[in-house]
Amino acid sequence: MRLKAKVALITGGTSGIGSATAVRFAREGAAVAVTGRNAERGKQVVQAVTEAGGKAIFIKSDVRLADDAAKRGMTWDDYAAEAADRPLGRIGTVEEIAEAVLYLASDESAFVTGTALVVDGGGVAG
Repeated sequence: MRLKAKVALITGGTSGIGSATAVRFAREGAAVAVTGRNAERGKQVVQAVTEAGGKAIFIKSDVRLADDAAKRGMTWDDYAAEAADRPLGRIGTVEEIAEAVLYLASDESAFVTGTALVVDGGGVAG
């Protein structure tokens, strides 16, 4: 277990990448504190973590900026359409992103400094 005796705080942990990361970290031995805006989804993530053999708590919080979506300037449909032009031709799964997050949180990345781990299906490479 790569994260035994560690505690992870996962913001935005009630869906998507955050939820997948919480479950993945729990499988690697971490105790998980999940934050998010939706208490019902928070309970579901805590249950999923528990079913994966881990320990979790949910803390209701909202860390988003009110105008964040407007700042991005793209709709989800626009983003998904652009993904077809990437070398892998698709959007990554939340589980694939969680694997990259797990690597960065684990001892395997202890010597990794000053670099960007690009997990975008080749989007930057184009």
